[in-house]
Amino acid sequence: MRNVIDNLLNKIKTIVLNQVIYLDSTAFRFHKNDVRADGVYSFIPLESVQDDTQIPKSVVTILSRNCYHEHVQWYPITKKSDVLKVVKLQSQTSTLPVLFIIGKVFNGQTPVTYYHLNDLSTKVNSWLMVPETSLLSQPFVAETLISYQTLAPSNTVFIAKGVSGSSSTLKGGVIQSDQQFAMSTGVVLTNRVTLATDEHAKILNMQLKKLYKISLSGLFSKARLSSASFTTLFSKLVLPTLAVITVYLVLSVQISSVIAQHTKSELSAATKEANEVLNQYNQINNMIARYKLVADKVPVRTELLAVWQVLAPLYQSGMTISSVRQNQQKITLQFSAASASNSLQLLIQQPGVTNASFVGPVNRQGNFDTATVLFELATIEIDEQSVEVQLGSNELSSNEISLTAEER
Repeated sequence: MRNVIDNLLNKIKTIVLNQVIYLDSTAFRFHKNDVRADGVYSFIPLESVQDDTQIPKSVVTILSRNCYHEHVQWYPITKKSDVLKVVKLQSQTSTLPVLFIIGKVFNGQTPVTYYHLNDLSTKVNSWLMVPETSLLSQPFVAETLISYQTLAPSNTVFIAKGVSGSSSTLKGGVIQSDQQFAMSTGVVLTNRVTLATDEHAKILNMQLKKLYKISLSGLFSKARLSSASFTTLFSKLVLPTLAVITVYLVLSVQISSVIAQHTKSELSAATKEANEVLNQYNQINNMIARYKLVADKVPVRTELLAVWQVLAPLYQSGMTISSVRQNQQKITLQFSAASASNSLQLLIQQPGVTNASFVGPVNRQGNFDTATVLFELATIEIDEQSVEVQLGSNELSSNEISLTAEER
């Protein structure tokens, strides 16, 4: 399901991206080199636009720096509506189309960047025409100079990003270096950035998603808008936009549902693992408590660890040990069991046990015999894992090991 949604989203992105062309000496489209990766784009030629009969249609056209020349004009006006009136008056005198971007007010003045298009740009049938230098300068901080190579013909372009906007020029004439251009624009050259071909396409594609950061009022094609009726605008611009938004919302709901289900499954698995860890923790605590019950019944000396190999089978037979005392290799064991003689026989059968015998009388109380046994424990190899397994399998409890003040 997730793969189907991802493929559908990639298809929608491709359809939307096909509504954008890049215009240099010929028309290009963005091409995604790897469908599984983001931001890996290049340009592929679309068709020639030298012939009037071949006019590419698109919603957005990005104009190469070869398609226009620009200049910046400062006006001592702070109100944007007044600036628009002045700009429109000046644009009317131009024979070729003129685009403009109104910058931010700085020191009581408003900068306006004019883009005078060449003949090639007039053959493109697009709603919105965006100069590439306005997009390329967006992600960089002020006092930065960007340089890159145009596609065809290959020209070097310098873009100076200042505090109030950006300006650009083609390398040539008196401008032969980025430092000369920075000095001519008054920008303090703090940062230098050189864009490779793949970075050029990547930044343009990324900034298409942030067109709202640019003042677009002066970038719409007047000829295209004047020749289109409201019905045409609605059918070719509004309806596709609504369709894309609707599909996006539907997919968002489906994706959210899939993600929520996946998260629920992960939470269920994590809860199960947490319960298992908690159970193990409780088992460890229970084992520690059981060991504490017998800790004060045996000497602490480490050489008596082998005694556990002898005591483990006795516990399993139902014997209750009252105390264990050591004197060299001699062990004195006080216990109670259903049959003292059977317990003695079981003790004698254990490896390393010699000279086992009762010490004193065997007392019968109810269904249990109480007795004391003295035996010697020969030196044998200690199997700690065997002791742990036998003790772990033997369900000791506080009822099985009872040592009262009177029994001591």
